[in-house]
Amino acid sequence: MFYEAIRKSPFDCPFILNCLVQLLVITIGMTTISSAESMGNDENHHRSVASTSYEFSISPSDSHFVEYVCSFDCGSEEHDEFDTIEMRALNRDIVNLTIHNTGKPHLGTLIVRHFDNAGNLDREITVGAEKHAFMQLRFWNNHADMLEISTTDSAFGDGIRYELEFNWDTTQRNQDWDPWIDDQDDCPTVKGDSFRILLGCPDHDLDGIADSIDQFPHDDTQWSDQDNDGFGDNLEGMNGDSCPEVYGTSTFPILGCVDKDGDGWADTHDAFPDDDKEWQDSDGDRIGDNSDAFPDDEKEWQDSDGDGIGDNSDIFPKDSSEWIDTDLDGIGDNADVFPEDATETVDSDGDGFGDNIDTCPFEYGEGSELEFGCPNLDNDDDIEEDSKNRSEPQEDMFSQDSDLNEHIESITNFDVEEEGDQDQIPSQQTGIPFGMLSMVLFGLLPMSVIGIFAYMSGKGSERSRFNERFEEMEGAVQNARNSARELEQSLQDSEIRQERMSIWIDEAKRELAPENIILRAENYVRELSDKNANEKNELEQIQESLRTTRIEKQELAQELLSDKRLQRRNLQLYQNEYDEISRKIRRLSASGLVEKLSELKHIAEQWQDPDIPAEIEGLLSPLWDDFEL
Repeated sequence: MFYEAIRKSPFDCPFILNCLVQLLVITIGMTTISSAESMGNDENHHRSVASTSYEFSISPSDSHFVEYVCSFDCGSEEHDEFDTIEMRALNRDIVNLTIHNTGKPHLGTLIVRHFDNAGNLDREITVGAEKHAFMQLRFWNNHADMLEISTTDSAFGDGIRYELEFNWDTTQRNQDWDPWIDDQDDCPTVKGDSFRILLGCPDHDLDGIADSIDQFPHDDTQWSDQDNDGFGDNLEGMNGDSCPEVYGTSTFPILGCVDKDGDGWADTHDAFPDDDKEWQDSDGDRIGDNSDAFPDDEKEWQDSDGDGIGDNSDIFPKDSSEWIDTDLDGIGDNADVFPEDATETVDSDGDGFGDNIDTCPFEYGEGSELEFGCPNLDNDDDIEEDSKNRSEPQEDMFSQDSDLNEHIESITNFDVEEEGDQDQIPSQQTGIPFGMLSMVLFGLLPMSVIGIFAYMSGKGSERSRFNERFEEMEGAVQNARNSARELEQSLQDSEIRQERMSIWIDEAKRELAPENIILRAENYVRELSDKNANEKNELEQIQESLRTTRIEKQELAQELLSDKRLQRRNLQLYQNEYDEISRKIRRLSASGLVEKLSELKHIAEQWQDPDIPAEIEGLLSPLWDDFEL
């Protein structure tokens, strides 16, 4: 429209338009150069001002500020040419500043500059008389920024009263730069990583629990000890307490439970909770394994003679060389030559016949039908010696019969006299007639010979009768000996049976003794107790698992809450930035500068004049670039 109006004008419009454009371009260029020089001087000036002391101080507790500023020639000692205001905000605080230029008592332009805590100029705005302007300031650390207020148009010493309104937003304040804002942070001035119970506090072991409430600040697996026994409540962690609510010092096989006798074993697993020298009874015989010579045998616990056989099974508990007596004859099997024969224990001559039955106990022999363990008679010498031995008792028997002895003597004497007479017959000269001699020789002599033969025959029959009697007596003696042996065997069997009965009675007494019955009952009760303890341990483990699951659930919920808070905070930041950009766009749109620049750019593109200085063209190019952006 502007171009059409010029084209239809009756004047030399192209020339006039060209002159106007050139004049406008030169004006803009000179203004830009002057502004750049002025900004450079002002920046240097304000950097030095930033290092000066502050006249006023503003904090988030302040909402309103009124002051008076004048130009350099205001001539007043009470008012300065510019005011320096300390802005004592904290990290991530936001303040929406409204500046009112009252225009009183004199009209003038107000200049507001903001310097960050390093003294760098952040932004500058001007506020005309009886106008107001807005400025949003963000603080990114805990050091003070500065506002500088001054005025222009002071040719006549104009002074201006201004008002500042502060609308503070401290909801995103984060003094310690950790992931939690101060409203959520339990330690807002100290950076920390804790996220359980307390948020944002120092957590040395990074287990999520703040060091101030962490009873194990250097152990990331433990943080709580309810019973203060030194073992952490987390059973799955290092040195986890199996009894977290009861003080305990046990170290085997579970930690942190009651140990009355101080042997390290928890009472719930200690078979002897009141004996610090015993804690386990593998075979259940109520004798501790440390004292039990047979810890895996419930029937044995002591070996007095050290032979490896328990005293309860050892028939000879005080004799290390014996422990069993199979035939119960009182002689141990190791020393008993006949361990399965209660009637024999010794074989002195080693012929296999025990001394009790051996007829010749000290003479080796294989025996016969009537004698055991005597040598066999295999030669004449043995027979002669045996006959001699046998004749001795016969002579004794004959000596007891007086009639027989006298008869034998008469016969013997007669024979001797007859023999003597016969020897003397040829040499004697007697008066005996030959007929008498013939009668003697041919009568008596044959009769004598016949008598001798008859006597010898009778003597032989008597000897046979005596032999038979001797054999009968020998048989009777042997029978008496056998009867004696049988009686002795019967007595030994009776003693053996009595000894066995005594052993059985002793065993029955031991089995039925009150202490053994009580022992069995106690063993049964202990088994039930152990079973109950195991079930209780299983229940405690299930409860601990549920507790751990509950803690993990709480931690997850806390993490989700923290994430939501962080997302909400980021969303608020984005919303604030969006609002700020929207306000800037609205201000630019309201000022009309965008339309003017657009129209000017359009005119410059339509009318290109080669006479425009290159310096001016160089200054215009960035302006067009900013406009495009």
